[in-house]
Parts: sequence; structure tokens; C-alpha cells
Amino acid sequence: VAEACVRLIDALFADLKMHRVFVDIDPRNGPSLRVAERLGFTREGRLRENFFCNGEWTDSLILGVLDHEWTEHAGSESTSTTLNNSSLFPGAECFGAAGFGLS
Repeated sequence: VAEACVRLIDALFADLKMHRVFVDIDPRNGPSLRVAERLGFTREGRLRENFFCNGEWTDSLILGVLDHEWTEHAGSESTSTTLNNSSLFPGAECFGAAGFGLS
């Protein structure tokens, strides 16, 4: 999952020339937050009661990364060391809960 995310984000910046990529994560989903932050995403804001899930309104945390930050992050850390830590991914559903958005 992590390698696929890195490849997707690489393609968004390199091939599609995106300036910014963001994720929208349920604040209760700690594993997804940790993965996004390890990937170099920065917390940008909280949307209160943004979506209705399992019978309740839940908040969203928005995290983003800019093209130059992605390049700097990739150059400053070993991607394989950072992303192959199996403790980051207790299950595929943890990262899958975070939706990618593009702008």
C-alpha cells in the first residue's frame, strides 16, 4: 500500500504537474495520520462534522503536501526505510480510509 501511494504521489507531481496533493482523514484513524505525516504531509486544518459515517457526524483532518516539499522529503529520507515499516499498516483499511484529493 505504501509503495503504491508513493508511486501515485510521484506521478501526480511529475507526470500531471500538480502543485498540491491533500488527504482527508478521520481524526480517529491514527494509523492513517501517521502514514500521511511520514510521507511528508502537513496538517492544514480540521473540518468539523464534515461527513456522516456509521450513524454519526465526524470531523475531517486535511493534510497536504506541495510539490517542492515532496521533492525535499524524498531527498531527505530513505523512502524504503520510512515506508516499509509494517507497524504503519496494521491493515489495508487503515490507509484506505483516507481519501486523496487533488488541487
